[in-house]
Amino acid sequence: MNAPSPPSCLPEHDPRPESGDTAPRWLVWTTVAYLTLPVMIFLVGWLRPVWTLVSVASALAIGKGLAPGKDVNPAAISRVSHLKWWQGIILLLVLAIVVGTNGAGGFGVQNWDWIKHNAILRDLADKPWPVIYTTDKGEVALTYYLAYYLPAAVAGKTLGWQAANVAIYGWTVLGCFLAAVWLMMLSGARWWAALGMLVLFSGLDLLGDALWWHPRETLQWVNNFDAEWWPKLWTLPSNLTLIAYAPQHAIAGWLFTALLVAGLRARPASFPIGGLLALSLLWSPFLTVGLFALAGLWFLSHRARLSGCIRAQFRPANLTAVPLALVLALYFQSRNVPFELPHYLYPSRNQCNLCHTPVAGPVLGFRTRQLNGSFAYPGGETANQIESLSVAGYIPQ
Repeated sequence: MNAPSPPSCLPEHDPRPESGDTAPRWLVWTTVAYLTLPVMIFLVGWLRPVWTLVSVASALAIGKGLAPGKDVNPAAISRVSHLKWWQGIILLLVLAIVVGTNGAGGFGVQNWDWIKHNAILRDLADKPWPVIYTTDKGEVALTYYLAYYLPAAVAGKTLGWQAANVAIYGWTVLGCFLAAVWLMMLSGARWWAALGMLVLFSGLDLLGDALWWHPRETLQWVNNFDAEWWPKLWTLPSNLTLIAYAPQHAIAGWLFTALLVAGLRARPASFPIGGLLALSLLWSPFLTVGLFALAGLWFLSHRARLSGCIRAQFRPANLTAVPLALVLALYFQSRNVPFELPHYLYPSRNQCNLCHTPVAGPVLGFRTRQLNGSFAYPGGETANQIESLSVAGYIPQ
């Protein structure tokens, strides 16, 4: 009597064998290359040779596991093949304008988050790797999720700061373009619908902007840094917000999620979820947590085959991800070595709006009419406050 076969990871109603990803191979390979290249740059630039070889081999194994090795689903090819060359150019141009007007490369208005982005990119381009800072307590390394910045930093090291800005702009446009094609492929939507969804999808930020518009605010976009703003506590960031404030999280989130969804659709028994999670760490640890939760929801939705799905993850493609995951985990932990850095609070827009209300005015400080009066100073002298500040040198003559 034959022993019963272990439960498969494929749904009972799906009799088909695994037949490759439900996405064109060029799209998967390009996306995997886009996401893997910065990690490879980091491994070569930050680690000693032995660890570099081990970690690079781990990253290459992950990339090979994520990319399809067989022919793709013909239906998926037909969806993307409907994208004509002129439609692709329009798609690319619109995204180039959107990205250019929202901070990347410094071509448009940069919000306060780009102070940080530019500082990281400048140090990566100008300083030796790994980047080391000298503080009053000793030397400490730059510890951050750096993947988004590294290709542009290489351009900056080679050709200068302006080249770094152009490179990070092009890198952002390419990531958004891949995300738009993935959205078109996974949803089956037409190219213009996918473009509109990527650019205009919002948590009613644009509606909030319209409702709170005031005739005096003629430069609404410039004042608010991007094409959306919700000045109260009800904000749900739109994709424009993500591109303008946190492209390092947004682009990686779109692309890694697309790979995960496509992989679980087509080959759940062999898709290397562990490798995907390890590769995402340098892009955004927050994204890694979200991807883990999404994969967990998928497993729960197939709980009748849960044991088979879990066993399927103990494959070489996942096990080879352990060295890379270990290296990146140690890198992030190094933030507290040789001494723990202080934890700063950077208030969000909602926290700022708690005090900077329309009644109080955009700037919290003294008004001229409040200072233009007499004040009894200690010692018995009474004088005009503005004149006193001018005499003391606080107000220029």
